Amino acid sequence: MNLRPAFLVVSLTAGLLLAGGPAAHAETWRHVDKAGDAVVTDHRLDGTATRPAVLRSEKRGDITAETVTFTRDRVQVAMGARSLEEYDVSATLKVVTSRGDSYTLGYLDNDNTVGESKIFVQRNGYRYTCDGIAASRTRAGLLFRMPTSCLDTPYKIRVGLQTRIYTTPFDDVNEREIRDDAYRTGKVDVKKSKLSPWILGG
Repeated sequence: MNLRPAFLVVSLTAGLLLAGGPAAHAETWRHVDKAGDAVVTDHRLDGTATRPAVLRSEKRGDITAETVTFTRDRVQVAMGARSLEEYDVSATLKVVTSRGDSYTLGYLDNDNTVGESKIFVQRNGYRYTCDGIAASRTRAGLLFRMPTSCLDTPYKIRVGLQTRIYTTPFDDVNEREIRDDAYRTGKVDVKKSKLSPWILGG
């Protein structure tokens, strides 16, 4: 019995399916950050300040999770936090690409933004604008979105994420500064976010 014609039909069908290409899928990177590791500094009324230290009971700005979705069309970074109740909230997302570029997205929501959050973008240290870059609060935390074309369409990226919150908690404290880094436990380097492993685009 000659099965060659049937084999050719199957092969041709498979070839046509492959030529059409699979549906674009997101390469998703999920990271869990330890809860209760936010670093707190209390600035007192007398002009002194406490040394930065972890305060496990401080929930505001304490990052718990990060999910990066990277497709051919967009990059989306969702940040989960124990609490973002405080009005004065800022966060910094850093994206390093396989093309050698570094992007910094700064999110700010406080009295100076007059009820509307602001986002500041830099590319390689210089101010940068690109349609479609946005950031917003969610019930869980923050959501950053940007077209992949705004990053010059890299094939892989690394990301870093930090939060900073200011609040006035009690008595002799003029202002409490709360910081967290998604990829460090109980430590924050304000000049340099720790980065994720390389994440491939889908």
